[in-house]
Amino acid sequence: MLDWQKRRPNKSWGVQSLKVSIGLCGRRLALLLIFAFVGAGLASLPSETRAADATLPSLMVAEPRLQRDLAGHWILKGGVSVSLSPSLIAAIERGVPLEFESIFRARQTHWGFWKRLVYQEKRVARLQFQPLTRLFYVFKQGAPVEAFDDLTKALRACLVVKDWRVAPPEKAFEGLELGLRLRLDENALPKPLLIGALTTADYQLTTGWLSVHYGEGSLLP
Repeated sequence: MLDWQKRRPNKSWGVQSLKVSIGLCGRRLALLLIFAFVGAGLASLPSETRAADATLPSLMVAEPRLQRDLAGHWILKGGVSVSLSPSLIAAIERGVPLEFESIFRARQTHWGFWKRLVYQEKRVARLQFQPLTRLFYVFKQGAPVEAFDDLTKALRACLVVKDWRVAPPEKAFEGLELGLRLRLDENALPKPLLIGALTTADYQLTTGWLSVHYGEGSLLP
């Protein structure tokens, strides 16, 4: 055998090496894709999962009840407590308006399961911070604009339940299912924030529907 034939590389070995290299690259690519998908999944998790110490928004009403005042009008009673997430506070400080919706309703049960809405009272309050004046403004339909130098006071004006007149004296609510819900209207948020509201809990602020205690015989000073 000639010397050049002895020195000729083994073609089969070269092909096998190429196959091994391709296999290793494929495994590495698969691992990279797995890590990428896992990272994307973690990034899309709600804020309470991503960061245990993150402050989530909360909205609660203590012991909501319906009573009459001395003039006979139906008013609500109950203590409201609210806390905002850092994302909501940052949005307010940038001048983003927030709309809060309060709804009182009365329903009647039919056929043991279907419930018919017989009365509803809705209140909408809009909160907006003005960076130039450093004041928080609250807008309510049919009421003068209120200005506050403190966010807590402005939120109280938007969500207060105590002495909210929800019905005239001639309305009757005995035997009806009474409910109350306070919430931040996510649909009124600007589109960039609306997307965040749909994917995280940072902008989800609601009490859900709460049962309201009925107190026909109570007259309040």
